[in-house]
Amino acid sequence: MKSASRGQRHSAGKRGKGRLRRAGVDRFAPGSFLPGPEMQYQLLFRKNPIPMWVVEPASLRFLAINDAAIRQYGYTREEFLAMTLADIRRPEYVEDLRNVLAELKPGLQRRGTWIHRRKDGSSIDVEIVCQDLDFQGSKALLVAAYDITARNEAERKARQAQEEYQAIFDNAVIGIFRVTPDGRPLRINR
Repeated sequence: MKSASRGQRHSAGKRGKGRLRRAGVDRFAPGSFLPGPEMQYQLLFRKNPIPMWVVEPASLRFLAINDAAIRQYGYTREEFLAMTLADIRRPEYVEDLRNVLAELKPGLQRRGTWIHRRKDGSSIDVEIVCQDLDFQGSKALLVAAYDITARNEAERKARQAQEEYQAIFDNAVIGIFRVTPDGRPLRINR
C-alpha cells in the first residue's frame, strides 16, 4: 500500500482515525460535530483560542464546547454538556437571558456584556457575539465569549485615578494651573 503524502486527507480508516485522535478530536464523542469532510471545521471550532460553544436557545442546553471555553470556565466538556446557559450566570440574570434569546434575529449579533460564573465560583465579564445555525438538524446558536474582565478592571482603575487626580487638583490649598506650550491656560483649580 502506498503511503499518503503529508498534505493528503486520509479516509476514515485506521490511519485517519489516529490522526484525529492526535489532534484531540474524537469523532464519536458526545458534543462533537459531524464526522467526515467537516472535520477541519470541527478542529477550527474545537481548537479556536476564543471560548465558544453551541447552545440550543429553547432549552439553553450546551450542545458543543471548545477547548478555550473549558480552560476559561474550569468545567470539563462532560460537565458543560450536562449544563445550561443558566448554570454559568447569576440567578438574577437568567430571565434577562431568556428575554434576549426570545428577541434574537437571524445573523451575526453582538449581545452585549454579561457576567458569567466559573466553576470555582469566581465571576468574569464577557462580551458575547453569536450567530444562529443549524446544528445536527436543530436550531442552535454559535456563541463566542470574549473575556473582558481585565479590560474592565483597567478602565475602572483609570477612571479611579482620574477622579483622584481631579480631587487633588480641585481641592489643593495652593493654586494649580495647566497651560498649553504657548502659555494659554487650560485649567485652573479653585
